[in-house]
Amino acid sequence: MKEIAPTAHDLTIRYTLYWLLVQWIPVPFADYIAGNVVRRQMVTKLAKIYDAPLMPSEVKILADEKMGCLYGCLVNVLFFPIKLFLGKILLLIRFRAFINMAGRSYHAARLIDYAIRAQRLEPAGPYTAQQVRMAVDHVCNTADIDSVRAAFRQVFSRKTGILKDAAILFWRALLSVRGRRDESQVERAVDEAKGQAADSVGGIMAPLRTALEAIPPEHFKQLEEAMDSELHRLNVLNLG
Repeated sequence: MKEIAPTAHDLTIRYTLYWLLVQWIPVPFADYIAGNVVRRQMVTKLAKIYDAPLMPSEVKILADEKMGCLYGCLVNVLFFPIKLFLGKILLLIRFRAFINMAGRSYHAARLIDYAIRAQRLEPAGPYTAQQVRMAVDHVCNTADIDSVRAAFRQVFSRKTGILKDAAILFWRALLSVRGRRDESQVERAVDEAKGQAADSVGGIMAPLRTALEAIPPEHFKQLEEAMDSELHRLNVLNLG
């Protein structure tokens, strides 16, 4: 089976960074929607790279947070004062949590890439988008991802200023969305911020790519095998 394409790997890194940046400083409703927007963009682009188009409903299943928008947005409002405080000094008192978020998001992106690349998804493969998403979540929650967290920690500890500057661009773009924050408005704001932060994100990507590529390939093969095992288990349960 072919390995992850270089263009796909760059995509997973870039969109992991985008997801982290829209989560950095909370904007109630908008940051939750923006997180789903950037993940959907990533999944759609990965499918195009491997010439495996997905239905919009499948993209949402693979990309979106589990909780529905209403629940997620209400949580953002209720905990906004806490999130705002943490967002401003995240790398001072919550650096470890931020690195965990980065590691899990990157692993999820790599496993979604694998599912598409290895034709695990219907109609080319035997599994539904829901089964793949469940398997991705299971592996991300149970696998040892210390090596990837270490790579992010190594780079982020040297790039804190650039990360903060880029995050502010996303924060301002999301704040500019007025009235009812629907997905199309948030997506336009995200795309605007992506353009403004292109140089900053590019400056983080190069060292991050180097750090991630230094991880032994066996690490990701083990994750892929764990995902296949979980997919098989889920399929057996469905058949039973």
